[in-house]
Amino acid sequence: LHGSVTFDGAGVINFGLFLVDADGERLTLVTDEGGAYAVGQLARGEYTLMFLDGSHRQTVTIAEDDLNQTVDYVLSDEYGMIEGRALESDGLTPAPSAQAHLLVDGEPVQVCACAADGTFRFPAVAEGVYEILILGSERFFHITENVVVSAGTVTEIGDVLGGAGTLEVTVQTERGPVDGGYAYL
Repeated sequence: LHGSVTFDGAGVINFGLFLVDADGERLTLVTDEGGAYAVGQLARGEYTLMFLDGSHRQTVTIAEDDLNQTVDYVLSDEYGMIEGRALESDGLTPAPSAQAHLLVDGEPVQVCACAADGTFRFPAVAEGVYEILILGSERFFHITENVVVSAGTVTEIGDVLGGAGTLEVTVQTERGPVDGGYAYL
């Protein structure tokens, strides 16, 4: 199974998809630099391919004699776009090694790497309210909350500074949370 995700004629990089089998087991697929994705050998059966937010579901049936199926997604103006820039804590230096994560209810629906100038862009975002988590070279964690996206528009969130946020970690065991200790990230 292979295919692509495109928006405005260009491949969408780092776009996530779920491939779910009949037992509910899911595999996460991510598009490459050209917007393409592929998964190797699949067992015969019925699968559901969808966006990480659960939308755009397509049923794919893998038969013994049909192992090379293509499913392409062409995104349109029904989506909005989010743009921003990640900077180091000095507020001037771009953070090109940072990653931007688009979240819904704390779960990632898209991930993108920042460009050399620190800019990031989510080109195909369904209408709704999101959070953006930036993970950068300074090991900072920053969440921008209540980012509202409307179809056909660009939402600019501006500059996000490194060291501007915190992360709370709770270590869980089968018996409950662990009191004390360390978490290495």
